[in-house]
Amino acid sequence: MYVKIPNTLLDTGYLYPLMRQTLDMYRNGEDLTKSPVAEWGRQTVTAGKWWYGVTPEGMEQGIAERLKAITGLYEGIKKHGYIGSVITVKFDAAGRCIVHDGYHRLCIMRYLNINAKVNCNIKHDYPLLETLRELNKGENLYQPTGDPRTHGWRIWRTDSQTRFTMISSYLTGTTVLDGGCETGYFCRKAADQGYTVTGVDYQPKRLAAARYLALMHGVKCTFIDGAWHEVVKNGTFDNVLLLSVLHHQASKEGAGKTLKTLSCLAGRCKRLFVEFPLESEGVSWLNGGHRWSYSHQELAMFLEAVTGMKVKVILETASMNRPIIVLEAA
Repeated sequence: MYVKIPNTLLDTGYLYPLMRQTLDMYRNGEDLTKSPVAEWGRQTVTAGKWWYGVTPEGMEQGIAERLKAITGLYEGIKKHGYIGSVITVKFDAAGRCIVHDGYHRLCIMRYLNINAKVNCNIKHDYPLLETLRELNKGENLYQPTGDPRTHGWRIWRTDSQTRFTMISSYLTGTTVLDGGCETGYFCRKAADQGYTVTGVDYQPKRLAAARYLALMHGVKCTFIDGAWHEVVKNGTFDNVLLLSVLHHQASKEGAGKTLKTLSCLAGRCKRLFVEFPLESEGVSWLNGGHRWSYSHQELAMFLEAVTGMKVKVILETASMNRPIIVLEAA
């Protein structure tokens, strides 16, 4: 399977600092046999490990040949840019992309500040379809994935694009935290508009799918396994999205207690977006647990009291029972 992925999203790990210093030395006309890459090669070969076919017997000659190949590659990319060569990658169970072959080309492109979508051969793909079927009990999606392999699957929130369009007009600043991000639909959309995005979810498999989908869409997002309020305690965000996530907790602990957790946002975000069912009766899967009932005004007043923020606007969604209340720091 071949895909195009921005080179800036592919991690070169520990190699880039070595390459950067080595290329600096090359540009300055210094002796590359004393470079970090050469030393890395000596240590690797001496430890009995494979390093580009260099043998202990011909180590210095082999290292010199490797350095010549690297500088030749540098000069070629400097002159011609990225010419479509293939980078081999693989995905792990957490949805993270690991470069298998092409580290030096990626390091050189980064060194030269070249940004391009590179041709990637996926040696081992992430099991997206199998994971989604397991999570959603069949070919169902909570929100669209944008992946053609899920075309025709049932989507529960068919108003996802409309909701994002409404929200995006009220986003401010540069950073977004999406609490309960699911498979990252709103994360990808916000990142595509240039925001620095952090997605949080307590289900590792959903986060793995979110990581994979973000990369396949060519956008940079950070995903954290855990509770959104714990992430908030360790940072500040211009925007915090809590879209149809709090009612899961409210069914177990009660709406009042759950909504009071929003007090941790005081002084830590400029705008807050809360999508919460006005009535527990409107939550089809809630057969037991705590019950609640609010009017728009009652919920808005409660949120203001808890967060110390002021309601800016109340947005009506296709699900009339679930308005999106936008609050702004006073």
